[in-house]
Amino acid sequence: MPVHPTADDRPQLGRRLLLLGGANLVLAGAVTHALLRIQVREQSAHTADAVLQLRADNLLNPRRGDIIDARAKPMAVTRVVDRLIISPAVLSESGLQAMLEFVARHTGIALHQLRHRVRDRLSQYTVLAEDVDPVRTAPIQKAIRAGQAGGLQIESRHNRRYPSGPLAAHLLGFTDASNSGRSGVESFYDLQLRGRPGRVIADRDPLGRSIPVGREIVTAAEPGSTVRLTLDRRVQLKVEGILQRSLAKYESAHGTILVLDPRDGAVLAMASQPTFDPDRMHEYAEIGPQFLNPAVQLVWEPGSTFKLITMAAGLDSGTITTASTHSFPGEIEYGGLQIANWDQKTYPNQSMTSLLRHSSNTGAVWIADQMGPEKFYGYLRNFGIGEPTGVDLAGEVGGIVRYYRDPGWYPGDLAANSFGQGLAITPLQAAMCYAAIANGGLLLRPRTVAALIDPAGRVTPNPPVVRRRAITAATAGRMVAMMRDAERSVPNNPALSPWFDTAGKTATTEVPINSGYSEDSSIPSYAGFGPTRDPRALVLVKIDAPAKGRWAHEVASPVFREVVESIFPLLGIPASDG
Repeated sequence: MPVHPTADDRPQLGRRLLLLGGANLVLAGAVTHALLRIQVREQSAHTADAVLQLRADNLLNPRRGDIIDARAKPMAVTRVVDRLIISPAVLSESGLQAMLEFVARHTGIALHQLRHRVRDRLSQYTVLAEDVDPVRTAPIQKAIRAGQAGGLQIESRHNRRYPSGPLAAHLLGFTDASNSGRSGVESFYDLQLRGRPGRVIADRDPLGRSIPVGREIVTAAEPGSTVRLTLDRRVQLKVEGILQRSLAKYESAHGTILVLDPRDGAVLAMASQPTFDPDRMHEYAEIGPQFLNPAVQLVWEPGSTFKLITMAAGLDSGTITTASTHSFPGEIEYGGLQIANWDQKTYPNQSMTSLLRHSSNTGAVWIADQMGPEKFYGYLRNFGIGEPTGVDLAGEVGGIVRYYRDPGWYPGDLAANSFGQGLAITPLQAAMCYAAIANGGLLLRPRTVAALIDPAGRVTPNPPVVRRRAITAATAGRMVAMMRDAERSVPNNPALSPWFDTAGKTATTEVPINSGYSEDSSIPSYAGFGPTRDPRALVLVKIDAPAKGRWAHEVASPVFREVVESIFPLLGIPASDG
């Protein structure tokens, strides 16, 4: 039996219907609002999404800038190479065979090799060839554009090449698979070399294919700048050849030769062994120790060449003069250390020039003792000992020295440091110290790059930078004269050339081991420059642990002379009467 509302129930029912109707109106309004929002307010956003789905946005990689030597000879270049791709899945068997024959005809790749690379018949992307010269792929590219090479694609990329192979590898550095610099100049100047990427925005159909009448917006990539080095390829070739022959002659596995202009800090040559070939990076399974640049990333105790710094500090501070003499015996105890001259000899009333000639350890200790630690270490700071040189190469280290009042310092450090032991510096640090003596007392920042040249041809020079004055010009002049006299007083000095005027200093460094210093191994070195009236080239030679020969005058001195006689004519340095 149906139930009907009574009169008393009708108002309540009416209210419920009213509420229900109102709710429906609210719901309808919300739905209408949502439809309006979708249809009107969000129309532009949904349209943009649809456009994005039908538009390709691709980056264009810029061409990496070249690296050239001081005479504009290419040292690192970038070339465009092509990758050939085929889609076997879209081709019939006869069509695939025809395309492979077509590729073989224009690339010179054997047909059977191409066929072997098509292992998956259903593949949409099979690489047929890498690093193909665009000249060879030009006919293929033309056929693709004309629609006559179905299933073939060409992808272009930039490939970094080093025309001279391993020449100057440590200085140049190398790039990785993404064409980014990983060491040396390539890394330090990566931002300038890499350029700016471009962009291509193009309309595509739903299958991702280009639309002939579609829009295409191209923002061209900006090539990187060209880097012009201070290095002279001719000098580098000579120096690397001399280093390789010398290591073979003296049976050594490691060595470094530096050549720089002491007037402005320009690096003219930087050679070290062992080395690597940046043009064949794909052949190296891992990055080994040969990728470290010993000139700036490895340190050694410089030994007796450091006496030049001690002598210059003594003269500049007024502690000694060129006429000073000392009478320290050939063997002394100082600060708890037993110190002896290399030849065990005592030189009574030894002059300062004789001290350099005979490379007296105890004489160097006497100078440092007369100065005291405050003055002595103040001059080591002037010469930049223990701090990076600021050279424009990636990964430079600063060296090791315990300064006066540093934790652990004791008087024995003063004695050992005076003749180049108990501290460690890089070959480039050492070279810049001796360059300060050669150039009139200025400690310069070494530089491997002379200028940057942007794509428009604008040149931005990389000028010399003076870090500080290490000693006065007068002191530097006295040092050069003393060095020259000391070397000429050595009978049959193997470092001296009869044709070129040079001055320098030997060092036979003992190799530190856990218990002290090895008696079986040494590191001979020589640092010198010329011509002495106006030094234009400084050469540092370092030969590690030779099996044949122990002393610097047997190993490093003759190498120095060979370098001088080989490169001075290339640099336009005239011969003299010696």
